[in-house]
Amino acid sequence: LKSCTEIAQQLSEIQADKQIQVENLQESSQFKEFNQWLVSNGVTSEKVDYMFIPALKCNGVVCKVDLKQGETVFEVPKKCMIMQSHLFASKVWLDIHRSSRVLQNAPHLMLALALLSEKFLGQASAFKAYLDILPTDFPSLPMFWSVADMEMLKNTTAQSAAIDRRFNCWSYYCHLTKLFEDATKELKPSRLPVLLRKRENLTLSMFTWALCITMTRQNRIPVSSTKSANSRSNVTQELALIPVFDMCNHQPGIYTSAYNMKTETLDCEASRDYKAGEEYRIFYGARPDSDLLVYSGFVMPPGENEYNSFALNLTLPSKEEDPLYGIKKLLLSKCIHPSKKSLKLGKGPFYNEDIELALKFARISCLTKEEASEALKSSQIEFSTPFNSRNEEAAKKFLKERIDQIKVEKKVVMDDFKKKWGSQSGNGNDAYNMVLSLHEGEYDCLDVTLPETKTE
Repeated sequence: LKSCTEIAQQLSEIQADKQIQVENLQESSQFKEFNQWLVSNGVTSEKVDYMFIPALKCNGVVCKVDLKQGETVFEVPKKCMIMQSHLFASKVWLDIHRSSRVLQNAPHLMLALALLSEKFLGQASAFKAYLDILPTDFPSLPMFWSVADMEMLKNTTAQSAAIDRRFNCWSYYCHLTKLFEDATKELKPSRLPVLLRKRENLTLSMFTWALCITMTRQNRIPVSSTKSANSRSNVTQELALIPVFDMCNHQPGIYTSAYNMKTETLDCEASRDYKAGEEYRIFYGARPDSDLLVYSGFVMPPGENEYNSFALNLTLPSKEEDPLYGIKKLLLSKCIHPSKKSLKLGKGPFYNEDIELALKFARISCLTKEEASEALKSSQIEFSTPFNSRNEEAAKKFLKERIDQIKVEKKVVMDDFKKKWGSQSGNGNDAYNMVLSLHEGEYDCLDVTLPETKTE
């Protein structure tokens, strides 16, 4: 990672003179132009306004009036959205897409290229007012952290995904550079779309910017619906950048937005009551802090994300430790598919199903010889309910001990993190504060409450 990061930095320095500047435009005049553009494209804005939120260091949506729960806040027409299919108006782009399995398997990459195509049009882009308010850098995203800051992610659930995002970006850029060169060498410049005609200006920095915009803002919308032979609806979806909607910051709750295929608008409703002057927020989905950090650049305060979880391995004691290993393995395979090696447990109701599976696993793990023999003889026993009072008490004790052991191990990881990186807390290092919150949130989710069960 260190070596590749250094190479990427050197390449960015070499390409600096070719870079198309992405200006940081947060002035009120830019939001005024953005609002005018929205109105001209059919987006009404009597209820909300758009502005930079200093406390969050990003743009946001603020209520201009009081809002009631369930009230429609805004509607965004499809014509305001940047979509991956915009590129397919060009036969050149169609041919490039058909020739690359990478592009076919990475729709977010096509969306990034659609965004870059609009950016390269400059003043001629129909989306210029929208492009001008997009963020220019992403200091809170691990994609832009220093190698030292990336090391802080060790022993977190975010580490692997954060490293993958960085390497994927570099590999995508290398692939596209060669792909564009091969695809355009036989064509006259006048026949090429603007991004391909000016491909020497597609620097690594510019590409990384576009990829981060799509990674943090993309949403899927349905674009067509057909009926199959069995009368089921088959809906085709497409990735899009949706102005206004993609400016809304996150809050826990439920989805209150939907795409209306009849009106071709994204309709967003208030999930609760809002007062005028309050920031309007939406629910990003059932995402743990590790996903929020890697893909959006923030984490929730410890204890506030009910989607944080930990892994409970479905490991039975070995043959040497337990003479009933073979029987228990057989019983377990009837209750939980053998391909499932671990469960995700957490405090929120989202993980109730896996908690029930964990109890099945524990009940089987704690069977005595007599109980195992009885279970084998019966085809009705699935361990969804207590086997008997002795087994249930042993099963819950078994689960608690396993979770307590994970707690001890996580506490050691947190203490080691603070000992190694604690000096960063006082120098304004946002990466340290976010990783610390990530650790604390992952520790908090270990306080799982097992459901009350009754035995006959």
